[in-house]
Amino acid sequence: MKQTLEYIKTIAEKPDTFVQFQKSILPSEQVEILKKIPRLAMGEIRGVESMGAVYAALERKTVDAFLPTVVYTGTEYGEWKTFLKHLNTLKKKIEKTYQIYCLEPVLIGAPEFWGALNGRFMHELLHRFKFYSPCLGCRIYCYAVRIPLCKQLNCSVIISSRTPGNSTPVAINASQEVMYYCNTLLSNFGINLMYRIVEENKQDIIEQDAQVKPIGRRDTCSCCLFKENYKMMRNDPKEPHDNKKYFEQFAIPAAAKIVSRVLAGKMPDYLHEVMNTLLPVENIKSKKVHNR
Repeated sequence: MKQTLEYIKTIAEKPDTFVQFQKSILPSEQVEILKKIPRLAMGEIRGVESMGAVYAALERKTVDAFLPTVVYTGTEYGEWKTFLKHLNTLKKKIEKTYQIYCLEPVLIGAPEFWGALNGRFMHELLHRFKFYSPCLGCRIYCYAVRIPLCKQLNCSVIISSRTPGNSTPVAINASQEVMYYCNTLLSNFGINLMYRIVEENKQDIIEQDAQVKPIGRRDTCSCCLFKENYKMMRNDPKEPHDNKKYFEQFAIPAAAKIVSRVLAGKMPDYLHEVMNTLLPVENIKSKKVHNR
């Protein structure tokens, strides 16, 4: 595994790897090798607690090679050394148990993209859709950032870290609604989202088997400043809010436009693309006035 300091440096600086993937993260020679692997799968790693789910999903998926990926947003905090240690353990366990070639983890992200999609227009989104949490678009962002790398490597499968069974309460960014729209975004670019539902009573067994079971707060990593921001202090609504309009009128179109520009080799203006998605009518009017 790479030196921990290299990963810590990336986490600290959080470069935009979305627009221009840096050779220092994945050398061009390795990219060419990976492109030739017929069944390469990319893994979504979101913390120590997510590793067991990815491990369980690989049991039911025929894969020749596995690339763990971690996406940073600019809102995370916490201790990373334990996380990276667990990730190295997971890598060895996957290779030993499933006989799958597991690559070194890759850290990618574009905090400006996250900010434009989830932070800058919070008040506007709340006013327009009557409910808003940055967690909704955060998961969209996390998959969107992986799309150019998938295309670069000819990878058509992302293995999700979603774990809860139908009877288990889930965080808003792991709900069936959110996962449906994440899958919608990815499928538009020819990428399949795969995951295995793990019932709560089996989760401990899988984590122990994968040797990545979290142990208290010291194993909590990549915590988010906005964690559980959608929860009330008391009397949380029993039924989650319907966010169909938010996803279909804003999050999916905005993310898809930005991804498309990147795949076309263009430098996206994140704020401009998001603003154009929010205010298409006003933009059309301003163009007509300008043309007179």
